[in-house]
Amino acid sequence: MDHQSTVENEQNDYSNSNGTNSSTVLDIYPLSCYYFGSKDAVPLRNETVEDRVLRLKAKYDAYGMRTCVAAVIVELRRGAPGDEGPTDGAKETEASGGATVGSVSIFGKLEAWGGVPGGNNLTSGRLGPMVAEKLQRSNPRVELLRPPPELAVLQVEQQRQILVNSIYKLPGGRARFGESDIDCLKRKLLSKLCVGEESRGPEWEVGECLGMWWRPDFETLLYPCLPANIKRPKECTKLFLIKLPASRRFTVPKNFKLLAVPLCQIHDNEKIYGPIISGVPQLLSKLSFNIVEP
Repeated sequence: MDHQSTVENEQNDYSNSNGTNSSTVLDIYPLSCYYFGSKDAVPLRNETVEDRVLRLKAKYDAYGMRTCVAAVIVELRRGAPGDEGPTDGAKETEASGGATVGSVSIFGKLEAWGGVPGGNNLTSGRLGPMVAEKLQRSNPRVELLRPPPELAVLQVEQQRQILVNSIYKLPGGRARFGESDIDCLKRKLLSKLCVGEESRGPEWEVGECLGMWWRPDFETLLYPCLPANIKRPKECTKLFLIKLPASRRFTVPKNFKLLAVPLCQIHDNEKIYGPIISGVPQLLSKLSFNIVEP
């Protein structure tokens, strides 16, 4: 097995996916355009660090470097929180307990949003839309700022002895041997965010590769670049931009929560979200967001 060729192929794929054809404008839609539900829980591995290292070593000996893909999904919360009733999709989520926004559920009142960084403006703080509208009428030069774009993040709680730890991850997973990155990501999105007949809905549109993370050894953390002295990395994780349609249904396993977290809250917040998720706002800084109102 030629490990060096595998690494070069991964790097070449990244370069090709970021050619001149990649767009710098991303259309994003309000969260109210989407519907949320839940499905049966999926089994999770409950293994120690030592067991995981042994499993990764066995997989590496059999198939070589592990390749993973992750989806970067951006949407927008419309209007001021706390003063609107839930959308139809939110009501469906309320019954199933599936998706949340920030630290509270999307069907509840979002008082906690006022404490999120970037929330001190007329439409994203504690002022309701009616108050903001009156202020703008009295002073036309007052600009109503939009809430910041938000990133879709999966939260899973894992039991570790007597403690329960919340782990945040981007939708995605490991590619099968010989499977392309795009095919793997579409398969993972269908299995984690869809169910049944929903798989026959709009096809997931996978955009450019935003970045790559490398694991030099089985027991080390991921790095945003491959160290020059590492010739045989053990894992490569690629982040792909997902372009959402104007409407879609998200169905999440009951033991997961689908969060919509403001980019300003994620930025440089490695302690909570880890290095990969906390670095996404920097990867998105080269894009311009075109907010599409339904």
